[in-house]
Amino acid sequence: MAYLTASAMVGTVPVRMPIPSSPSSAPFNALPRMPRTLSRIWALTASRATVQGTVDVVEAQNTGSASIVRPSGLQLRAIESLYRVPDRSRVLGFLEDHAYLVPVLVEASEHLRVHFDGASLVLRTVTDPEEENVEDATELVLSVVTPLEPADALSKLAAFEDAWWLGVVPQAQGKLCIDLDYQ
Repeated sequence: MAYLTASAMVGTVPVRMPIPSSPSSAPFNALPRMPRTLSRIWALTASRATVQGTVDVVEAQNTGSASIVRPSGLQLRAIESLYRVPDRSRVLGFLEDHAYLVPVLVEASEHLRVHFDGASLVLRTVTDPEEENVEDATELVLSVVTPLEPADALSKLAAFEDAWWLGVVPQAQGKLCIDLDYQ
């Protein structure tokens, strides 16, 4: 039998229950810390499901499998409201192909704003020209544009990394880099 594990912004709340036949039939009342107004990404396997953020799901079957689709237009607009996105088509296209980054980006903006009050957050894609496989060569770069002196900005970046980023790096699957840019 498969079980559900839910990750909330306040931490991980393990909940053991059978996987429902569809995401819409999930008993969210069993997840008291999870906001009920957001859709969730359901990464289902035969042995567990993980609620990871805000991405739509086409279907989930009793077999415990799911087809994950692109982030909805609403979710992409939310990203655009949190970040400046100069090359909109490339960045949003990248997020459509790497939907697992959407919840990471939503949460990252909250944590970055705590450490870099007033900074501008910019998303862009970067491709390594020496990499043969274009898919492997492209990543999303989140730049924190700050008026701080470099030493102060680096100190705040280190605090951000220790407080949150190092714990979620695996969720980004090597496709998100966070750097500093100075005004």
